[in-house]
Amino acid sequence: MTLFLNFQLLINTMAARNGEKKSPTLTDAELKLMEIIWKKGQATVSDVVTVLKDQLAYSTVLTTLRILEQKGYLRHQKEGRAFVYTPIVDRKGARNSVVQYDEPFLR
Repeated sequence: MTLFLNFQLLINTMAARNGEKKSPTLTDAELKLMEIIWKKGQATVSDVVTVLKDQLAYSTVLTTLRILEQKGYLRHQKEGRAFVYTPIVDRKGARNSVVQYDEPFLR
């Protein structure tokens, strides 16, 4: 599972570097991190890494949270030396964005 999540992150990172538009929907890896933050209400990168029990590296979690922020799912606030990430979109809103994004392809 960890290899799969890292592979998805690599694809998103490469797409971003090449200037390709990222999908507004959540990948499985992003959804896993969002579930943690939704459950906690807010979290630092270290908080997420702890919950994942080191399944993903700190830098991988950090990059994914930044991508989620760029996609509009999270915002951060600096507290001391850490960024605390808070969800902007709730689970229902995330589900609705998937439906709206996929809808043109269903016709």
